[in-house]
Amino acid sequence: MALVGRLDEFRLPHIIGLLQVEKQTGELMLEQNGSRAALYFRDGVIVHAVAGKESGYQAALVPFAWQEGQFHFEGYVPEIEPTITASNTAIVAAGRRLAEEAQEARARISSMNLVVRVVPQIDSPTGPINLSFAEWRFLTLVDGRRDLRALAAQIPCSDFEAQMITNRLVKGGLIELQDARQSMLQLVVMPIGQDPRPPADPWQVLMDDLMLDLLIQGSRATPGRARMRILAADDRTVEVPVEGRPSLANRLLVSDAVMARLAIPRETWVHVRLVDETP
Repeated sequence: MALVGRLDEFRLPHIIGLLQVEKQTGELMLEQNGSRAALYFRDGVIVHAVAGKESGYQAALVPFAWQEGQFHFEGYVPEIEPTITASNTAIVAAGRRLAEEAQEARARISSMNLVVRVVPQIDSPTGPINLSFAEWRFLTLVDGRRDLRALAAQIPCSDFEAQMITNRLVKGGLIELQDARQSMLQLVVMPIGQDPRPPADPWQVLMDDLMLDLLIQGSRATPGRARMRILAADDRTVEVPVEGRPSLANRLLVSDAVMARLAIPRETWVHVRLVDETP
């Protein structure tokens, strides 16, 4: 039996139910944006799973959190050692709970540019808090300056994994989130060709000397080594070296390459901040 389709048209619990009813033996391969998972069946029962570095029961739950993707079932007798003893019903029930949590995390954590802060006084409404190693690791990196994208890069983990961890910690009352734009400077983007002395590096941006000095105050950056993060309205970001020039007022001069990366036209308002030299 061969079965092919899309997860946004045929949900994973239904696929598993069909393979169970038909008592199929083989491999269900799933893929989403480069991420892959595989569920192995014997007579309709899930006996093994692999997803990234995970294997066994936890790996079987991973694709339940996917909103879209492709699947392909190939019938054959896989040469694998069984690692899962839980029933299909138990796996599907746990997978549905994970899918609900993933949907909640995506709704609550709508942007990776949110700055994370530790709550000064913890008052958990759910009693004692048990944290996983990944959650502890995430919490130790929170310093009130890094946003979710920076924290995910430090761990490292995917954006989705960071969203899930953040959602659990927010629900536990351990952290709070702040829109990064509230602490950023707002400038108008203009083509770098307006400057008579454009920099040799097309990724270097130019801004007013006074504004650059203002940004550097209280930061660990120095004028000769400063890097800036530019945040567009749709959450696109880019980090570039920045150099000060006089008489630019509230404008930021960028190259066509930077404007293309941000997918913005000229005279668009963006938010900017300096990126510290060291984590």
